Amino acid sequence: MILRPLLCILLFTLISCSQDPSQKIFQKAEAALDEKRYAEAVENYRKVAVEYKESILAPRALYRLGMIYFHVLRDYQKAIGAFVELGHSFPDSIFAFDAGKSLADIYFEKLEDFNAAVVEYQKLIRMFPSHPGLDAVRYRIAQCYSKMGDLYQAEIEYRSILKNYPASSLVPEVHYQIASTLYLQGKTEEARTAYEETIEKFPNSPFIVDAEMGIANCLEEEGELREALSRLEGLKGRYPQPDIVRHKIDRITARIKKRGL
Repeated sequence: MILRPLLCILLFTLISCSQDPSQKIFQKAEAALDEKRYAEAVENYRKVAVEYKESILAPRALYRLGMIYFHVLRDYQKAIGAFVELGHSFPDSIFAFDAGKSLADIYFEKLEDFNAAVVEYQKLIRMFPSHPGLDAVRYRIAQCYSKMGDLYQAEIEYRSILKNYPASSLVPEVHYQIASTLYLQGKTEEARTAYEETIEKFPNSPFIVDAEMGIANCLEEEGELREALSRLEGLKGRYPQPDIVRHKIDRITARIKKRGL
């Protein structure tokens, strides 16, 4: 008894698709994309999106169009146009969130317009408050503020991730970023505590050696040269950039000798 309504829905969907004149055009676009004939794919996806706006395939065509412009042709303005149109015309589409994120990513990664990126990432939070990918969106917002030099706001954004998404896989990295943001603000004691918490809470995190380097940097700035030197000695053979470790050891050693410590 349960199967009959499901079969009716499936049959209705199949009939609808068979009556959709955009279906063949969309299939041509898909075939062209598979064979890397991008100009032909773009032409057919655009035709579906422009001439068959009422088709269930229109938002999918716009999304494909935007992704080709973004990742293949690297025409970022046309990609922006496709993603904006999708969000405007099909806000409830299953592609709306990914299109919006791709739009924000273009501003962040390619155009380095961090103000515009923040605007688009914040739109995603407002429009999709329950989406499982919002921890990564908030992380990008924090990165935007950091790149714009607003370290205070970046710290706030990072802390909001810990508050709102405590189970996120980004939590270890967020702890590290909070510590680094404190350090860049000149709050070396708070930063050192935050780095130590990162090491204590996430001993298997890939950010451990960076946190240890952060502690050494804080200690040096606080004038605790011998302790800083000890930390750096412990990073030999572990830090991915050995020249940096060696340079810092030489510099601190020279400072210790100069002070006669």
